[in-house]
Amino acid sequence: MTSLPPLGIVTASLFHWLIWFLWKARNALLFTPSSYSEMEIVTKAIAETKAWQRAQPCSLVAVQDTPSSQTPLEPTGALPLTPGPGDLSPLLAISCFTDAAWNADWSTAGLGWYFRSNTDRSDLVTEQGVSTHSHVFSALEAEAWAILAALDQALVLGFEEVQVSSDCLTLVNLLNSEGIHTEIQAVVDDIRALCSCFKLINFAFIPRAANSRADSLAKKALNAFVNNSVP
Repeated sequence: MTSLPPLGIVTASLFHWLIWFLWKARNALLFTPSSYSEMEIVTKAIAETKAWQRAQPCSLVAVQDTPSSQTPLEPTGALPLTPGPGDLSPLLAISCFTDAAWNADWSTAGLGWYFRSNTDRSDLVTEQGVSTHSHVFSALEAEAWAILAALDQALVLGFEEVQVSSDCLTLVNLLNSEGIHTEIQAVVDDIRALCSCFKLINFAFIPRAANSRADSLAKKALNAFVNNSVP
């Protein structure tokens, strides 16, 4: 069965992955308290199909490298990872700091982020936000959801240049490359899609000790969720 554009699936069959994730969703509904929406099932199926497609021999994937079908994974205007682990010097107009707190028992993450203007060289926080996300199955996935939520708000606020700082080096390296990570590929694809909406965007790693404010916001969001959920 052929998957039509704009999914970007040309050498794999989405049908098989849809059936697989429908089966997994059915099992989760029967044997655990988890349930998945139609959008979550379809998104996971598309992400896994793309991951399988990329993992095939070059003779197959080469179809995607033609000018007519290639979709750049790095947004136009993206900057390389220039700051070192201890270098917090601003590069762009807005600095965004994100973090996540994950509860494995609840499969839930608290997300926190805040923005700081670099144009006036002040340390004043211009905006901040918190959120929670369910059906999160790793700390790495939680960190990815935090960045996605922060970019969503950045677009709402009308920011055009954003430097996103996270203390998750694995995720920062992934977003600054064309790499793939099967576990979180769906979220990574969404982040990369949002990147194209900004004039300039960069992802930088910072030490955990330098990210205490975002960490505090994430933990407060998670604690509020758990406290409200416990009878």
